[in-house]
Amino acid sequence: MKPYKLFTLLCVVCFFTDIHAQYRFSHPSNDPNWELVWEENFNGDSINTAKWDFSPDWGNCASGSVISTNQDNHVVSNGIVSLITKRDTSTCLMWEDTISPTYYNKFYSSGCLYSKKAFKYGFFEIKSKFPIVNRQFGAKGMSPCFWLYPVKHWFNPMTQYSEIDVCEVRGVNNNHTCNVHYSDLNHQSYYTYETIGPNIVDSSFHPGWSMRTSGDTIYDFPVNDGAFHTYSAEWNYQAVSIYFDNMFIRKASDNSIFHAYNLLPLNIMITNVANSDNFGDIINNRTRLPYYYDIDYVKVYQLICDTSTVVYNIPNFNTYTYGVKKSITLTSATTLPTNQSIYLRAKNFIKLQGGFEVPLGTSLYLITCICGDGIIQDEN
Repeated sequence: MKPYKLFTLLCVVCFFTDIHAQYRFSHPSNDPNWELVWEENFNGDSINTAKWDFSPDWGNCASGSVISTNQDNHVVSNGIVSLITKRDTSTCLMWEDTISPTYYNKFYSSGCLYSKKAFKYGFFEIKSKFPIVNRQFGAKGMSPCFWLYPVKHWFNPMTQYSEIDVCEVRGVNNNHTCNVHYSDLNHQSYYTYETIGPNIVDSSFHPGWSMRTSGDTIYDFPVNDGAFHTYSAEWNYQAVSIYFDNMFIRKASDNSIFHAYNLLPLNIMITNVANSDNFGDIINNRTRLPYYYDIDYVKVYQLICDTSTVVYNIPNFNTYTYGVKKSITLTSATTLPTNQSIYLRAKNFIKLQGGFEVPLGTSLYLITCICGDGIIQDEN
């Protein structure tokens, strides 16, 4: 009896427009074409300062947000780091005041971590939880976030601004939002700039292009609090895709303005911002503080790029070296293992010729995608 000829074909070409539908995908931890290149599980009882710093040189002081520059707003225990927003006296440096710093006295502070390494391309994921509160009042002004931002303004002669907001949650209604911001020399909008050495620093924030526009709430959805969830983004050469609990939410694909390959290397930002100006909610005396934003882990995966290799048949999957190949052709000489999930990736094409069969109980995923060599850049 011949094996049952059944396989799953998944073709990722990265040209999708926004799709208001959800589908599950294979997590990089299950796909050997990905490798885990950076992770933080928050073991121990303090922040690993070899990986993290506590604040960039700014905070959104004018609207009330304060990002703490010390460890007082961070607690590490039992593999969880809690970023804490609390009432206290603090000093805030306005984020765009890079030439003539202006400091503001504030009455709230909030925890912030950012990675000392910056990344270009990859799959970025956080597992986190925010507290159960009376959101109408208790969480007013709270906005737990996970985003990617060029803290050091890595230089690119074309790009002026890059940002990937994997998730931003509005505390008062528990809504999840996501966004991608981009600006280059040809596409600007309400920008003024100051130049410091080779780096262009924006002094008035308003991107030339954003995936989310004003009033664009169709993709927002409530997230149940008091439970851990995963928030992820896959950034490749042509697109940025956002996921929630392994479900696809939205994609920013290349268009006449936005080009994913032009995004700067980005640092991982984990923040809990008091008085988030994202949603216009003002923290007040009824906001229940301290507010704890708990993070279990942060992980970064990157694709293994081997796009100069042409594969013609795979006689033994136990010795096959995974990675994105130039092309893959499979014939009857390829024998798939039984009762397994097999993931094959290629840049140009994957061809199935006569006689090729998939045994009963095996799932075969064939994925065509461009593989840009991932970058991991140390802090200067």
